[in-house]
Amino acid sequence: MTKRRWPFVAAMLAAVTAALLTVGAGAALAKKQPVACGQVITHSIHLRNDLIDCPGPGLVIGANHIKVDLDGHTIDGVNNPAANGIDNTGGFDNVVIRHGTIQQFQQGVQLVNASGNTLSRLTVQQTFRGIELGSSDHAKIDHNRVTANFDGIHLVSSTGNRISHNNVFGNTASAIVLITGSDNNKVDHNKTHNNASWGITSDFSANNVYDHNRVYRNNIAGIEPFHGTNLRITHNAVFRNQIGIELYTTTGSVLRGNKVRTSVGDGIHTFQGSTGNLLVGNSSHRNGADGIDVVDTGNTVKKNHANRNHDLGIFAAAGNIDGGGNTAHHNGNPAQCVGVACH
Repeated sequence: MTKRRWPFVAAMLAAVTAALLTVGAGAALAKKQPVACGQVITHSIHLRNDLIDCPGPGLVIGANHIKVDLDGHTIDGVNNPAANGIDNTGGFDNVVIRHGTIQQFQQGVQLVNASGNTLSRLTVQQTFRGIELGSSDHAKIDHNRVTANFDGIHLVSSTGNRISHNNVFGNTASAIVLITGSDNNKVDHNKTHNNASWGITSDFSANNVYDHNRVYRNNIAGIEPFHGTNLRITHNAVFRNQIGIELYTTTGSVLRGNKVRTSVGDGIHTFQGSTGNLLVGNSSHRNGADGIDVVDTGNTVKKNHANRNHDLGIFAAAGNIDGGGNTAHHNGNPAQCVGVACH
């Protein structure tokens, strides 16, 4: 190529680049669209506007495989008990809902019979249930702020979901609730605090994992499963709750590596009907009653540490198994431990 042709080629390249940038900008702008209260969304959309005082639903999902990016906007209702902020009760799969505020509806976001949805970076507040899944599976619920609802995140008969890195606080009942066959879920790396009842609770659910959560200042218990089977409650930081971790009629489960402290009552308490559980490698310090209180029989207590509790370090009723390696020091009751040997 001769030197004389270089200016022409450079000019052509600049023109093509400018045209491509113009097309790209136009495509990006085309994604931002205005919406109206109650609109059925059937394609991916990037919101251009807030919705204020919606008398019915905010937005209704109407197709599979779409993305609804709120782009920081607010979907606001009037507390209509028959309306949801974002409604996927039609059971559409692989829907992404992200990045905005939803408030003053019955449910902030509701999924029914939906699979593979993602709910991310939402603020959900002032609803009955912030995020509710019914018979839905393999959802990812992450990095949301869920506050000032009745329940924060609530699952019914929903399996294989991941609830992670959410901040769920200041709800008038509980932060995270899994009930009635909500099995094989993972709840990890959440903060659940300052809720009027439980930080994390479940009822009639099995094979769930509660791992690396920070659970504090909840008024009934930090973590309490009811009628659970084969749960894994591991490596949670649980402090300043009424009771730290309590098992209620829960069997075949593992409490491992949890750090529990400064509960008003017991740090770790297994209620009557809880048997066949393994309590291993937990620390439970500075609680207002016992560090660890194992009421029913058939549980194994191994390598736990319980110091400076108001009463005993560890109490284990007759019929439990001393797995060895437990320690207790400077507890209010000079016996330090009953039912297991402590060093």
